[in-house]
Amino acid sequence: MKYIYFCLFIISQFSFVGFSQTDDPVHILCPKIGFCGISIPDEINVPLVTDNPDGETITLTHPEQYITDIFANYTIYSFYKTSSSSTSRHYTIVFNDRNLLVDLQANVPETVFGSSHCFKTVPLENSVISFLDGKSFDFKKYFQEIEGGCPPDPNDSYPGCRPIDTPIGFNFTIKFDYEPATDKLIMKTLSPTSCENSFSIALKGIEAYSENQVKLWSVDGGFTISTPSSDNQNCHRIEEFFYQMFDIACRYYDLSGSIKIITDEINNTVTFRKPTSIFGVDYIYLEENSLSVSEHTFNSIKIYETTGSPYLNISNAKSLNFDLEIYTLSGQKVLNRTLYENKKINISNLNSGVYFINLYGSKSSNMVYKFLKR
Repeated sequence: MKYIYFCLFIISQFSFVGFSQTDDPVHILCPKIGFCGISIPDEINVPLVTDNPDGETITLTHPEQYITDIFANYTIYSFYKTSSSSTSRHYTIVFNDRNLLVDLQANVPETVFGSSHCFKTVPLENSVISFLDGKSFDFKKYFQEIEGGCPPDPNDSYPGCRPIDTPIGFNFTIKFDYEPATDKLIMKTLSPTSCENSFSIALKGIEAYSENQVKLWSVDGGFTISTPSSDNQNCHRIEEFFYQMFDIACRYYDLSGSIKIITDEINNTVTFRKPTSIFGVDYIYLEENSLSVSEHTFNSIKIYETTGSPYLNISNAKSLNFDLEIYTLSGQKVLNRTLYENKKINISNLNSGVYFINLYGSKSSNMVYKFLKR
């Protein structure tokens, strides 16, 4: 049986929280993934590397045309030797989509390209899909748990001892969309971030020691890379921390582990947890965007009356607060804007017929429903 794998390749080039201090402006978001090791038993099968005119990508040419054609279907950034032995040569390839590995493994004999030490994919958990699909979240906190715990002084400036709030006005909102055909979870920015970056990437589930583990699968376009920024800019290190976790940072890669997704339906939050190669654990906390909460809830609620009860009922409203107004078909307001509470909106005095009910959520979002009063 053929399996799909994720690659594991560790680069340990970190200071605390994966950064080194520099005032020199640099790019922090790069649409490159991979760093996958490929073993090549026979030197004749090492592909020829040609630099492309864009100065960023390369072309790989193999003696077998069908292998060259496979490489041509993907964006490849780098290919270089990392080690060799008497029986094999090991190369690292940097690319944009892990389907390249799937194609190579499915179509190329292991006598040409040997297998790698990689992770096997598994379907994404339904609970994760249902919680994230179609929703938007704001990047609110980040945190690195360091080996050995925190310094004894609670006022120590070491940021790795407690969650750090992103600053007021920090703009970093992402949306999740699930693709059933490919079992990929798309994660993309809704607008340019505070550092003027944007991206769209895909995650897939992997087989690991616990459930809800994912890893970067492909870079799906939608990248807008800002002019270089420096550590003294408020947004720089925060965004770089996020990109580093999802393996799309330009520097200080840490591809040593998978990412665990922890959802909290009560507080409408999601946490991403990833071990690092310096024996720490990185955390990113996202909070569901209040407009997203309203839109998602508006799409699922139902308004109805119960026989024998004088009260208006709204289902699937979770624990959110709504204001509502009620109008007749002619536009006459019969109920002023009122906070909805269960068994509080008495509609027994309304005549039978069709009414419009205007629900208001947070951030002035609203939805109008038709309601039949019997």
